[in-house]
Amino acid sequence: MSSQIGLIRLSTWNVNGLGNPIKRKKVMTMLKNKNHDVVFLQETHMSKEESEKLCVGWVGHVFYSIGSSKSKGVIILVSKQLQFKCIRQIKDNSGRVIIVLAEIQSQKLILANIYAPNLDDQHFFVDLERKLQTAGNHTVVLGGDFNLLMDPALDHSGAVLRNVPKAAVTLQRICKSLGLIDIWRIMNPSGRDYTFFSPVHKTYSRIDFFLISKALTSSAVNCEIGNILISDHAWVSLDLLPQSERRKSYRWRLNSSLLQDPVNVAWLRTEINNYLEINWKSVSSAGVAWEALKAVIRGRIIQHTSYQKKIRTQELLELENRIKQAETELKQQMTQDGMRKLTKLKYQYNNIITQKVEFNLFRARQTYFESGDKAGKLL
Repeated sequence: MSSQIGLIRLSTWNVNGLGNPIKRKKVMTMLKNKNHDVVFLQETHMSKEESEKLCVGWVGHVFYSIGSSKSKGVIILVSKQLQFKCIRQIKDNSGRVIIVLAEIQSQKLILANIYAPNLDDQHFFVDLERKLQTAGNHTVVLGGDFNLLMDPALDHSGAVLRNVPKAAVTLQRICKSLGLIDIWRIMNPSGRDYTFFSPVHKTYSRIDFFLISKALTSSAVNCEIGNILISDHAWVSLDLLPQSERRKSYRWRLNSSLLQDPVNVAWLRTEINNYLEINWKSVSSAGVAWEALKAVIRGRIIQHTSYQKKIRTQELLELENRIKQAETELKQQMTQDGMRKLTKLKYQYNNIITQKVEFNLFRARQTYFESGDKAGKLL
């Protein structure tokens, strides 16, 4: 759940394929670190079996409409920390629509995740309207990749588009009919920010967003657009007011990746040698010295890894800020130097999270090896 007490965070993100296990882990780790509670994913490119495997770790519920291994696919992920009950779900057969009528924090909501065709297909939205009406007369949170512009003058970095697609006209009509609003635009009436970059046209556009019932306007605390990282789309987050708290306990274990880093190995050897040099002759037996050594080194390792984690977190935050600044500069003026700078920053960011993901995958394999057929959390 969101780290700020009293908020629930929803997000929508076109991930452009989750078939690669490393990329899948990157996406899931980032969503966890950003404290997303309900997540709408588009273009998952996953089978039914692969989609269901996402119900692990922080995820308590998975709802999906599958496409193929190379296109489409939508998923709704729900944090296991959220007070959530599924009442009904509606989906299409082409991996573009998944709708869940749910009770969240004692309030009924229609959660709808869509991946609209990139063609001017007004029939898709007409069918979506029917599905939403079938779900019942409840407040709606509709998010996803709409593949169209709600405001051509503000939602595109290039020249203003003169011809308004029929799909956009149909969606505007549906918004009026169902009482839906573009919450990001409401909070940023004249703002210019974008969720997708076209390398072919060298333009940015805002085609990923949330449409919510007007009744939820007062509950919407914040809506923001993230950076374009891992995927070619930025995620969009929406903060609403919930009524729950969460708790979680941790059990310390040695981070074995320390032993794979020569610098950390040298540091650990120095710590052990320093301890033995000072304390070895002051104890009555080797057993006592050994037990004391383990306790002291454990404390030093906790200190050391905590410091390293803070450094890595700070590096990621600084890189995210620099990436956002570089994106902003590119949105204002497209230059080759700017593109090279942005590519370099994203490469540095990707290297850091790749190292973290690879370690998490190693730890996961170790956990399954040690506890696979034993009574515990895995069973």
